[in-house]
Order: sequence, then C-alpha cells, then structure tokens
Amino acid sequence: MIHNFGGNNFTGPIPWLPVAPERLRMQTTYAFIASGNKLTGSFSGSLFGKCDGLNAMIVNVSNNKLSGQIPFKIGTICRSLRVLDASANQISGSIPQSLGDLNLLFFLT
Repeated sequence: MIHNFGGNNFTGPIPWLPVAPERLRMQTTYAFIASGNKLTGSFSGSLFGKCDGLNAMIVNVSNNKLSGQIPFKIGTICRSLRVLDASANQISGSIPQSLGDLNLLFFLT
C-alpha cells in the first residue's frame, strides 16, 4: 500500500500514519511518501507506531522543514523499516544507535 502525499505544499506537523497497520496483512509493504512539502515540527515517532506488523515500511519525508532529532527508539519500535529518507530537512543530533539493529534497513539518508 502506498500513500503518496509528495509535492503538495502540505504544511504543519508530520501526520500520524493514515492507515491502521494492524489491519494489514503481515506480507504488506507500506510506503508513506510526503517529500517536497512544507511539513514542520519535530520528527515524530508517532509516524512509526505499530509498523512491526508489516513486512516492510518505507518512509520518505525529504525536502520539508522538519526539525529536532530522529526518535532514538526508532529501531525498536519499527523493526520493519527498510527505507528512511529524511534528507533536506533541519534535523539535528546523531543517528540513533537503534537503527544499527535493523538488519533489513537498506537505505538511510
């Protein structure tokens, strides 16, 4: 399932996932694409809530105005994360150590 909200000039904070992952089957790959908007606020951990029931999760929130740190528990709350593109934002701090525990993460920028 793909939710592509890219390039729409949306403003405000990152939304919570627009789908309930617990309703999806384990074999589902879920992509949340919101690149090229004007999203602001902190990089919210709620974006990754309950994604462990998915086969794979892809998140692209690049080219926005997000700030703060990547949630330090991201690697423990979203073991199905395969792609995270948060480039061209105003994110600060270090890369969470828990991302190193994601054996199937193959793209991080």
